[in-house]
Amino acid sequence: MIKQIRSFIYIYSTNNELLNTLYNSLIPETIEPPNPQRTQTKIYSKEDARVVILEISSKDLSSHRAALNTYLYILNSIIKTLEVITGSS
Repeated sequence: MIKQIRSFIYIYSTNNELLNTLYNSLIPETIEPPNPQRTQTKIYSKEDARVVILEISSKDLSSHRAALNTYLYILNSIIKTLEVITGSS
């Protein structure tokens, strides 16, 4: 029997402004997750290592998959939006 499933998403960048934007954009999602009884998420920022870390913990596989997909979708949306705004790719 699985007691808890944990995953980490590491986002590395030499662009501190990008990391700060990602971190600040994800904070509201981690404070009030859709189903806190089944999935918890923590976010960490390590400026010296130039990384943002998402830790996702779930009680079951389907909740975990849903949370992973959600956070990956959000990250992708933020990055694509920033690319359009800044004109970079």
